[in-house]
Amino acid sequence: MSYACGRDNFKSQRGISKHKLENKGCKDHLKTEIVLPGSKSRATLITSELYMVIQQLLIDPHVCPKDYLFNDKNDPFEPPSADLDYIADLNTGLRYPETWKKLITKPGKQILCPIVIYIDGAATGQFVDLPITAAKIALGIHTRVAREKPYLWGTIGYIPQPTKVKSGDHRELVDSGHHDGTIPYFEMLDNEGRVLEEETKKRGKKATKDVNTKKTDALQKAQDLHAMLDHVLAGLIKLQKEGLKWDLICNGRTFNDVEFVFFVPLKWCNTDEAHRLCGAYTNRT
Repeated sequence: MSYACGRDNFKSQRGISKHKLENKGCKDHLKTEIVLPGSKSRATLITSELYMVIQQLLIDPHVCPKDYLFNDKNDPFEPPSADLDYIADLNTGLRYPETWKKLITKPGKQILCPIVIYIDGAATGQFVDLPITAAKIALGIHTRVAREKPYLWGTIGYIPQPTKVKSGDHRELVDSGHHDGTIPYFEMLDNEGRVLEEETKKRGKKATKDVNTKKTDALQKAQDLHAMLDHVLAGLIKLQKEGLKWDLICNGRTFNDVEFVFFVPLKWCNTDEAHRLCGAYTNRT
């Protein structure tokens, strides 16, 4: 699809010659189960194929020529100005021009594309894997005003709330069939306490005590969060290393074999997520 506004101006994607992104064999969403290093519990992560997310953001039909943040509206390869005396959008200040000098090695063929990451948590229920945190991205080739639109943000993954170490005791109570385990049975996650139960069989009764004494609850949460972030952001790291070739349609013109060079200038998040990311104020009472 083209970037021109108005349905009459939409161009079929078949009319865009040989996009370098192959959709064959790609899945929109991937489900992966990992063992968290801190709480020793299993977490189910839902992630999106990052290249599919990038493609959707690049071909979205709502994008108009005014939504682009290129230094020259008619030339997306135009380098940043060397004498800017103000700070406005992502392509101003020192961060963008200095990164452009280091990463753009083929002017006229490469476009520097910032990627903005946004992480925010939401609670939507009591008896499921919640609260859950969504990780989203937006492309810095779009203006700040354009990035306020929801369709210019793509979700790359969801981070669940890991279970606590004490769930191993709950699992033993539930598996015993005792009457007092009826309510915890309905409140527990399907896999809650399973990993710790297996560790107990291998290492003996000291397994739970060892985990609790070596790691505080705050440290466990920080380790688990970064382990899940490593998985969610793995595709983004690969994207920054390899880049992406694309046939860009902008302002009524087609630029073939454009090489996008990606970098992450900033990450947006709320106070709670920010504190957990940097390990500050992780104990809240």
